[in-house]
Amino acid sequence: MLTEKSLSLEEALDLTLKCAEQSGYGEVTRKGFRGNLFTFMKWCSAQNVSCVGDINTALLKPYFLYLKEKQLSGYTVKSRCNSLRYLFGCLEEKGIIPDNPMNYLKICPRLGEKAWDVLTLEDMGLLLKGVEKRYQDASTEYKRSTLRDKLMLEMLLATGMRSCEIAALKVKDVDLEKGTVRI
Repeated sequence: MLTEKSLSLEEALDLTLKCAEQSGYGEVTRKGFRGNLFTFMKWCSAQNVSCVGDINTALLKPYFLYLKEKQLSGYTVKSRCNSLRYLFGCLEEKGIIPDNPMNYLKICPRLGEKAWDVLTLEDMGLLLKGVEKRYQDASTEYKRSTLRDKLMLEMLLATGMRSCEIAALKVKDVDLEKGTVRI
């Protein structure tokens, strides 16, 4: 049986990626996890940390300070934070560690992120009206692609999904009966 003292960081990475795949995370997300966690493993190696049992909040705080010193964007720091949260969540769920050390840290705020420009309800209405007009005016040969564009825009606005997530959707990801989409 794997324990926090016997599980190497490499084994933890492999286990996390398997959990992510079994949970239905896409290849892009798993690749992000892999890169973020590999960066963390390299940093841990420089600190002479080689197994999961050596990682605690006292070790994680300096790691996030290290990231801050590298002047990474808030998005990058948040992504690395989320990857670690997922890693430890998987290990906790599998009973390898008693609890997720990321639950005790308040280090994943938006660090210097630029605020996003947000569409107002009026802007959204104008955008949807424009797309609807484009659909109505489209010749028969362009109706299908215009309908696709209209549906994608409505989905973006209604769900907050990323455009790459919508572009990667497959028919099997959409359950019309339940009204759900698996990302």
